[in-house]
Amino acid sequence: MYSRAMTKTLSRPDVSLVVEEFRCQTHSLTNHVGANASQLRWRVRAVGHCSEDMPCTEPADTSSCDERDHQSFTMDVTTDTGIWGIKAALLGTQVGVSADGEQLFPKAGHARAKLHDNWMREWEFRSSYSFVGFVHPGEVYIPGTIPTEVPSHLGDASNFVQTRVLGAGKISTMHEVQVGTQRYPAVITKQWLDGCFEVMVFKPNEHGIIAPIQFPEMHKSSIFLASGDNIKVPELVASLEVPRASPQSACVRIDGRPFLEHLGRVSPDVSVGAPRRILVHCPKPVVPEKTTDAAKWLLEESVLGLMHQQEPVKIDASPPVLEHFLSGEVRRGNTTGTRLERCWTVQLGPFATHTLRLEKKIMSRVMTLYVDNEVLAECSSSDLGGSTTEWRCKFCFIGERSMDFTVFEETRDGWPLDSKSVIETSYPYRHVVEVAYSHRAIDNVADAVMTLDGVPFEHLPFMLAEHRGVEELSINPEALHTQFGICIPKKVTAEDTRGLARQLGSNIVSHAGGWGAIGEAAAKKMGNVGENLSMFGASAWERISSQQAQRGDLASKKKGDVPDNSSKIGASLWEIMGLDMCQPPKNTPPVDYELVPSEKSGTALVL
Repeated sequence: MYSRAMTKTLSRPDVSLVVEEFRCQTHSLTNHVGANASQLRWRVRAVGHCSEDMPCTEPADTSSCDERDHQSFTMDVTTDTGIWGIKAALLGTQVGVSADGEQLFPKAGHARAKLHDNWMREWEFRSSYSFVGFVHPGEVYIPGTIPTEVPSHLGDASNFVQTRVLGAGKISTMHEVQVGTQRYPAVITKQWLDGCFEVMVFKPNEHGIIAPIQFPEMHKSSIFLASGDNIKVPELVASLEVPRASPQSACVRIDGRPFLEHLGRVSPDVSVGAPRRILVHCPKPVVPEKTTDAAKWLLEESVLGLMHQQEPVKIDASPPVLEHFLSGEVRRGNTTGTRLERCWTVQLGPFATHTLRLEKKIMSRVMTLYVDNEVLAECSSSDLGGSTTEWRCKFCFIGERSMDFTVFEETRDGWPLDSKSVIETSYPYRHVVEVAYSHRAIDNVADAVMTLDGVPFEHLPFMLAEHRGVEELSINPEALHTQFGICIPKKVTAEDTRGLARQLGSNIVSHAGGWGAIGEAAAKKMGNVGENLSMFGASAWERISSQQAQRGDLASKKKGDVPDNSSKIGASLWEIMGLDMCQPPKNTPPVDYELVPSEKSGTALVL
């Protein structure tokens, strides 16, 4: 029995699946699932984040973005074999499967039923493609234009002149699509929830003219980068498998791998709200306003040594906090221990602090590991694939530190504008944590050990308290790059940067008196051409009619016996047709002709 949930799309360019909770409650007379029942529970969270090869764009709304970037679901498998397994032997093991409180098996009528086939269900999560709406990285596509070096706007006549004057240029896009056996440049304009894309393809028509064609839905397998590789849209699948022979061995797999390899938590803790972000307010760049100012600028700086002061960059964090943010150094806090409990506090960067607590129940091998006061694992060592003498749990923290730059937008040639944009820079991180405890005859959980990225907890540096009331950092942009290695990103506004060519085309049209005058001149020219053709035809017929005086004699002549006048007429016809009588066309058979009287034209040429 196989089923699949609807695919969910996250708003980030990369996705990870983290098993945030795993519980295994075995047969007990006191558990809440039943006197002789056992329960397996998994809680899986899909995390959207950035990666090095998949950059993030500026967020429009941080709160709504967080909701889409973190989606979780819970899976429960309950089995009941009855007292000493008698019910299972007679009626079969009774199984109940649910997800987020919704019962998946059996569908209706009973809480549990016997499985007659292997049961499986999948949940798929997909990321968002980063370059939707981009001609090239950083260059936004403008609807209605053709992405060439000198583009043309559809329906704009001035661009017709521009193309003729400056050349159309070569179409250049970062994407190509496969249409039949040919590939054409394209721009991805939209991503649908089913994983397909809306694409604008630039394809020559039957006249060889490049025209945009919109494909409403195209699969990613038909979309390529300019390098020839398919575009990548990360997708991950979580599957719950319940075998009919032994439902107690139900398991969860992430892309075919055991869930123990994906045990972890999101950092910082998303349940307490949106994590803190560092805000960087960047000043407007100082540039010379005119060409003459540029020479004066160079003279003052190079010769006179006068420096033009630029406003400083303001950061809402102190220098120690900024250094810790950039390094992401792991630090340790307090630790306590008793006979049945051990606690640790760790800090992953300045804004992510986590508390780990390991507890053991009396007269039981089941141990519980809490992360930020929520259960991460509650099971025995055998459920984690370990030995019966040692309880060992390995998981990871996955997160990212974010810095938001408020910058002034600029044109492609570096000219600053008055409008502002927010650009996000993310620093993803991943830390592996391992907690281990060896069982003894007399338990003492205070002896449990914890390592972070292979380093024992006791060897980590201490946490430092953040000083309150410290003024924000105000620093020159060049000093910011030199001291902290931070480069201020740029935001190039979405505009037709080839506007000069459009203005040139418009000026040519305006100097010609507008498109109306151009149309009148063209019509007049065509009229002159038609008049000349008419005069040319009339002259030819006059030369033929001049021989009418001889038509009586010509009519009495035998075929082929043509006087010298007919030779002149033939020469005139050859001249009219633009041919040379001395060198007639090759492979042309001889033609007999004669002139006969005609009622309409006076004379007719008969072949």
